[in-house]
Amino acid sequence: MLAICDRYSAECSRDIELAESLGFSGKSLPVRPNAGGFAAEVLEKPLLGIEHRRIILVKGYHGWVGRAKVALAALGRISEQISGYSIVLFSCNKTTMRAARKLSRETGLKVQAFGKKKLNHSEILDLHAQASIFVGLSLSDGISTSMLEAMAMGAIPVQTSTACCDEWFAQTGVKVEDISVEEVAKAILRGMELANEPSNRIINRETIRSKALEEYVRDEALEFYR
Repeated sequence: MLAICDRYSAECSRDIELAESLGFSGKSLPVRPNAGGFAAEVLEKPLLGIEHRRIILVKGYHGWVGRAKVALAALGRISEQISGYSIVLFSCNKTTMRAARKLSRETGLKVQAFGKKKLNHSEILDLHAQASIFVGLSLSDGISTSMLEAMAMGAIPVQTSTACCDEWFAQTGVKVEDISVEEVAKAILRGMELANEPSNRIINRETIRSKALEEYVRDEALEFYR
C-alpha cells in the first residue's frame, strides 16, 4: 500500500522513516499533530505552581494497546509515597474502572475514574492544569494528544516511547521504554521530581507554543490541499 501512495501525513518523524523502509517513495507532508493545535488563549493561562497540583492524572484505557492497569498497579506499589495525591483517570473502560476501585480499596488512595466521553475537552484540560504529572501508557501510538495537553497545561508527562515523545521533550518529561509495574513506578516517581522544578513546566509549554499552536497547525494543514 505504501508503495503506491503519493503523499504521507505523519505525526512523528519516526514514522516517515518507517514508511520509507516499507516502500514509501512519495512526498512526506510536514510532521504535525493530526488532532490540530492549541488556541493561543489556552497557552496564555497561568500555570499553577506545584503546591496547587495534587492530582496524578492517568489515561484510563486498557485494551488492545492501552495499559492503564499497569499504571494503576505501579501507583499501588508506591502508594505510601503518593498518599497526599488524588488519582484521576479519564477515558476509562470497564476493566480499568474495576481496577481503580480495587486500588482505592486496597491502598486507601483517593481514586476517581471517568468513563470514555464522560468529560469534555475543557474539563480534561482543567485536570491537566491541576495535575502534577500525567501518565500515558500504550503499546502503540502516533503522537499522544493527551501528552501534548499535559505539556500545554503544566503536567509533567510520563509517557511510553511508542508515542514518539522524545520528539517533544528530552529532560522535561519521562520516557517509558518498558511497560512493567516496576519501571512505571520508577518513572512516576521521577516525573514527580521533575514536577518540583517550575522551569520544566515553562519549557514544555513553550515547546507546545512553538510546535502546536492552533493557527500554525491549521495554516500548514491547509497547504496540504493546495
